[in-house]
Amino acid sequence: MTSLKEKQNIVLAYVPVLHEGYRRFFVKYKNSRLLLLGDEIKEKFVPLVKDIRALPVELIKKSIESWNIFSDVEIIGLDYIKKFSDFKGTILMPDEDIMRELYSEYFPKNKRIKFSYDIEPQEIFW
Repeated sequence: MTSLKEKQNIVLAYVPVLHEGYRRFFVKYKNSRLLLLGDEIKEKFVPLVKDIRALPVELIKKSIESWNIFSDVEIIGLDYIKKFSDFKGTILMPDEDIMRELYSEYFPKNKRIKFSYDIEPQEIFW
């Protein structure tokens, strides 16, 4: 896994399926690095384990890579999330329940990390 660079932007996301809302979100932040939440993190959030619409994260990664939007797409686990404690760059996250829960659990009141929520709910819910 690539290390975190202090001045880079990171898109941190759980992407169960690919659709136009995610594509527009990704294009908006194309100069960022994309980190996808892996199964280890997904399993911490019980409702997501039963998310029948979800594609395997490896397939999501390969599909996003084929769009040639990001120079780097990685799947991360809990150990990688812990590296953000000293990260001073910008983290961009879609406004979704799992991302809010992840923020509450791993980044509460962390003033050194700036978060941006940019996908409108009507773009991500069916």
